[in-house]
Amino acid sequence: MMRKLGAPTALLIAALSITASPAQAAPSEGVGFTARATESSTIITTDAGSMAVEDGALKIKAADGSVVAGAELRFRVDDFEFPIAANIADHTATLTPQFDLAHATYKPVALPYEDKAPLTAPVSADPATRSIAHPGARQTRLRHVGTCARRCRG
Repeated sequence: MMRKLGAPTALLIAALSITASPAQAAPSEGVGFTARATESSTIITTDAGSMAVEDGALKIKAADGSVVAGAELRFRVDDFEFPIAANIADHTATLTPQFDLAHATYKPVALPYEDKAPLTAPVSADPATRSIAHPGARQTRLRHVGTCARRCRG
């Protein structure tokens, strides 16, 4: 189970580190943070400001309320999205990926140019041909295979 949670946890830490780096450039206005991973969660601790879950994202805010870092509370594996549960207490957020079938949401990714170049003819599902099919093409191939089989039997 640790390997399955390792990738989402590492991605979340990387996303927060990249997003928060501009805040560390100006220490007088920024919010310092530390992030560490456990077997099942990521724990983020800040030294100032506040944290909140807004619009499906964890947001780290400076003392003046401006958002200095954030990350979506979901991750994708193939065509499925999984939520990340956030538990915030004072200056500590514990983020736990919900990486199981019960929390999976099927959301297929659109193919590039899918809406720009639609197919005008059905594509053959026959892996031997991989061609554009026309009505009756499958029946013709099946008749041909049947004829060959009868001839081969002798």
